[in-house]
Amino acid sequence: MDRMLVVVFDSESKAYEGKKALLQLDDEGSIGVYGYAVLAKNTDGSANVEQGNDVGPIGSLVGTSLGSLIGVLAGPVGLAVGASAGLLAGEVVDINNAGIGYDFINDVSKVLLPNRFAVIAEVNEEWTTPIDT
Repeated sequence: MDRMLVVVFDSESKAYEGKKALLQLDDEGSIGVYGYAVLAKNTDGSANVEQGNDVGPIGSLVGTSLGSLIGVLAGPVGLAVGASAGLLAGEVVDINNAGIGYDFINDVSKVLLPNRFAVIAEVNEEWTTPIDT
């Protein structure tokens, strides 16, 4: 089941330990982590993302390149059609793998108390025991 997870910590070091534990559960196969961010709320009320895993539009780049390579066999028109089809397929993959949206991060930052840190993650878990532990 896909869930959004928010865990609040008192210190930055504990937040990074929590992130590390979450990624370890992902490596073990106990859960799936689609995206994560470490959010810090400053004393003045501003918030910033300390670390995240946004890798950019890789699917769009790979899709366009692959579509272009296949399309070049059919000439200039095939190149254009192949590149367009590859870009569209890559964008679908990118949207599907988008992870945590900035609107969700903004919502969390509004309720997070100053001098606190939060690990925000989109996870897939079949049962709650690994994360609860």
